[in-house]
Amino acid sequence: MLTRIAAKRYKELGLENACSKYIAEHLTVDNLCPLLDCLNTRDIGLIDKPAIAMLKNSGASVLRSDTFVDSLETTMHVILDVVAGVPENLVVDALRRWAEKKCEKDLYADGTALQLKTVMQPFLPQLRLLALTADEYVNGIGSWDILSDSENYAILENIVAPGSVLLPSWVNTDNTARSQFQRHYRAIP
Repeated sequence: MLTRIAAKRYKELGLENACSKYIAEHLTVDNLCPLLDCLNTRDIGLIDKPAIAMLKNSGASVLRSDTFVDSLETTMHVILDVVAGVPENLVVDALRRWAEKKCEKDLYADGTALQLKTVMQPFLPQLRLLALTADEYVNGIGSWDILSDSENYAILENIVAPGSVLLPSWVNTDNTARSQFQRHYRAIP
């Protein structure tokens, strides 16, 4: 990856193309997250098309991969923006696993451990909480003490009766299940 970045910078088109081909041929669910970490960008246009295709076609495998929980925050944003073909509760549970791992290894400046709520907060607007069932919400994110009671009530009320209560401004109103996108995404070179 770094070789390709250097080749692009110094306008070595042949080397850049060879690196892109190598990446496409050797991309797996286990090395996708490290690749995205290396790119360190939220700009989807800068990410290799085979990586985007893998997130759309093999999302569940990526979310369950061993390397997922060690991903950078920028990688997590990309995954949440792109992943498809998976139930939303799998996405929410994967984000929690990632956040718990981050809480284990990172500390505040005063040496205290990060809190799950603090780590998950920047990613909540990317979750399609309204695509969860009431049961998935109540037994999942609604029980993790990361949202206020009024936020939990408003979200749950809108899952049960859409549009019945004003949602918090940060809530993603897309209630389309990511798992509905079953058409395979094909990367066109």
